Amino acid sequence: MMLAGMVCGGVFGRHPNLTIVSEENLMGWLSAFVQRMSMPDRAPWPFELSPGEMVRRNIRATPLPGVGDKEPIDTLLARLPEMLVFSSDYPHGEGNNDPINLYEPALSALDAERRASFMGANMLNCFDRMGDALV
Repeated sequence: MMLAGMVCGGVFGRHPNLTIVSEENLMGWLSAFVQRMSMPDRAPWPFELSPGEMVRRNIRATPLPGVGDKEPIDTLLARLPEMLVFSSDYPHGEGNNDPINLYEPALSALDAERRASFMGANMLNCFDRMGDALV
């Protein structure tokens, strides 16, 4: 609800460089949230980007594969490649000492560009947009 309030309240319209990262949450909500924010609305909208476009630009999420997500990581990566970023919570219980293999076979199914995006380029793009380039 907080993210929807931020989108609909115009936070990302007024602060287009702001990026929110949702970490250590299951991803079952993400596709439905993006779909809902992408639905046409009858209310006047004062910003150049639609709410759905703002969600895709300003929100990133880190999946936790293997801990009960209803939507498989490969489905999410195909549907929302620009929004997902790799993370590992090792050594915590939901982490894994071999996180790359935890994401397989989904990573192997990605082309090189999408794999690079998930493994770090999505976050680099956010830092570039904020004017704080990491490289």
